[in-house]
Amino acid sequence: MAANYDYVLRQLTEFGLDVQALELGRIVRCRTPDDRRGQKSGWYALGEIVTEAGETLIVGSYGDWREGTAHKIRIERSRELSGVGSPGTELEFAL
Repeated sequence: MAANYDYVLRQLTEFGLDVQALELGRIVRCRTPDDRRGQKSGWYALGEIVTEAGETLIVGSYGDWREGTAHKIRIERSRELSGVGSPGTELEFAL
């Protein structure tokens, strides 16, 4: 499992996407709080990168088609994520 799996899942759900588990390698449509029955206005597209230290991280973008919004996945740099940025910084990556 990627080192930042839970952090990415939390970013998507805090944005309002109805996501139970992450799918990688394709655009995934999902429900948002404002969707009517059968609508899936939310989306995300994720992939993986491997850092110089050999750690696997999830990167990508997410948003809402209806609102026209798009955001990059943030990666919070910590002791566990070596080889990416400086400690205490937050990085953004998109596919």
